[in-house]
Amino acid sequence: GTVQRALRSLADEGLVVRSQGSGTFVTRHRTGMEAPWHCRFLKEEGAGFLPVYPKLVLCERTTAPGKWTEFLTPFSGTAIQLDRRLSIGDEFYVYSKLYMDEGRFARMLKLPAKQIKAANLKTLIQSIFQLTITQISQCLTFTVFPAEIAKITNVAPNSTGILMECLAKAGPNLVVYFQELYIPPNGRRLVVS
Repeated sequence: GTVQRALRSLADEGLVVRSQGSGTFVTRHRTGMEAPWHCRFLKEEGAGFLPVYPKLVLCERTTAPGKWTEFLTPFSGTAIQLDRRLSIGDEFYVYSKLYMDEGRFARMLKLPAKQIKAANLKTLIQSIFQLTITQISQCLTFTVFPAEIAKITNVAPNSTGILMECLAKAGPNLVVYFQELYIPPNGRRLVVS
């Protein structure tokens, strides 16, 4: 049972491929997120950024109240919530919660999970909706991680980390998404410019 759970976890991370009747094999190449905007952690050498390997955790409609409701304007009353766990260079995890107005972006719910999993969502939004994100504002605060996020990111309960809130707009008034990124303590430099 323990071995099966470990193999399932490795398969979820894209490190191994399981084939019924053939076995489990180490993958040759894992696809990282192309040109991330918010999780640009510098490599030790300072030449480039650590790769970001996303895992889709949740993609569904939500009407639950949250901080995102004050930012999504205009707002139809229902949002799309996309949660992903981002492996940063296989060193630590960042948890991302992204909210979009369903009235404008309902087609996102019809996309295959495989397409959303590793996509740079800004590029995906541009290709599907012909919207170019022209402005992103970011706000950083220290916060205690909610218990479920601490568990998913493999940090101790009641850990304090950074909450980065991002608001993306197309043009001066159209809010495309509101995103929360939970960043645990780590030894890497994060580029936020």
